[in-house]
Amino acid sequence: MLEAYTTDLHLIVLGSSTTSLAVAVLQLPQVADDKYPGPGGALVSLCGRPFAVEKNAIVLAGSDPVGIKAGVEAHTRLRK
Repeated sequence: MLEAYTTDLHLIVLGSSTTSLAVAVLQLPQVADDKYPGPGGALVSLCGRPFAVEKNAIVLAGSDPVGIKAGVEAHTRLRK
């Protein structure tokens, strides 16, 4: 049986595909792990309506804390 998720808010999800189930599910087919984007690297992606509701998720993923921080900084620069 598949689980269903809902949310009342837009989400920003942090982590890696290997340490966060939410990141792994939202990033399919792309993944953030030790090989890509690699140490210190980040992936910033938008998941439009992943829960079939009018809410979106932004995934800031990296394989380590430095990469996650880089993702947060990249997202901050995009918002300016």
